[in-house]
Amino acid sequence: MVRSLYIHIPFCARKCRYCDFYSVPQSEAAAEAYVVALCRELALRRSAAGPLQSIYIGGGTPTVIPDAGIAAIMDSVFHHYKTATGAEVTVEANPGTLAGAKLDHLRQMGVNRLSIGIQSLRDSDLRVLGRAHTVRDAREAVQAARDRGFPSISIDLIYAIPGQTPEYWEDALEEALALRPDHVSAYELTLEEGTPLHEAVYRGEVTMPDEESTAAMYLKTAEICALRGYGQYEVSNYARPGHECRHNLNYWDRGEYLGVGAGAHSFACGERSANVRDVAQYVESLGQDILPVVESQSIDEKEALVETVLLGLRKTEGIDTRLLPERVRAAMKKTVEEIVSHGLAELHRNRLRLTRRGLLLSNEIMARLLSVL
Repeated sequence: MVRSLYIHIPFCARKCRYCDFYSVPQSEAAAEAYVVALCRELALRRSAAGPLQSIYIGGGTPTVIPDAGIAAIMDSVFHHYKTATGAEVTVEANPGTLAGAKLDHLRQMGVNRLSIGIQSLRDSDLRVLGRAHTVRDAREAVQAARDRGFPSISIDLIYAIPGQTPEYWEDALEEALALRPDHVSAYELTLEEGTPLHEAVYRGEVTMPDEESTAAMYLKTAEICALRGYGQYEVSNYARPGHECRHNLNYWDRGEYLGVGAGAHSFACGERSANVRDVAQYVESLGQDILPVVESQSIDEKEALVETVLLGLRKTEGIDTRLLPERVRAAMKKTVEEIVSHGLAELHRNRLRLTRRGLLLSNEIMARLLSVL
């Protein structure tokens, strides 16, 4: 049964230099038409979900659209769907879009978790990334959210930005944690082809940190977060006890979810599907009461097992190998023994989990497991 709902808002004030997610420039007319279409999709899909344990509004930058738009979306959700008691309701936001009235409005609508895209507390980093906010905006946004009593505040950070060293990152991370967030997502910057930052690196205008420095930043992140009371529960995510993101945990547990909005993905009844990645086509389809699904794929048993292993090992608690068929455990046995012997994983009481060093090399380990699965 689908218990998680993702709502995609593709609008941004401007495109960041590193971003290749689907997003478009904000305009009031486009946002108004999009909200109408999105509410129609919510209505058409209302039979697909049970009582919702989590609702996540992401983007893009959801908070760039008018308050009335977000209110209409939330009203539609609560009208067409049941929500479980204590459901997690998250909205992503960027500093600079969180004026006091906006925060008050979000709280009144039932938002209890705010995910703020700080990315860095260094203005030089923000300029490299092409972010629209300043460090001052970031600090003020977190404090304002705290003052409004949001039960859970998460911040996004990026490391391995051109110009960063491990020492530089350590200082920046300490400053970010001093803001006392409840949850931290810390992602390594990856260069995506076709983005302005990728082109700048290709032309030699900026230089990415080397692999050794990037690895040191990752390990330092886990070390410092642990010392400050943030438990690592996934490759890139850390939380104070009780503030783990339930919505994202559902993804990593292969739980079913419904995605609405242009470019959104869903997973239900053994099938993954995706909506059209074009706002105009999305609005046009729903204006005719046609669901904008352009891709769908049934997941067979083999693919489901691969997903269970690869997604499960992203979490620090790992996977219970007893839930895997005997033939799969046999196929993995030699590879598991090798990664355990190198200190990259632990196998205790049938639970396989990657160590901190293993999480650092998770892409390589996943590739090895995938080759035998």
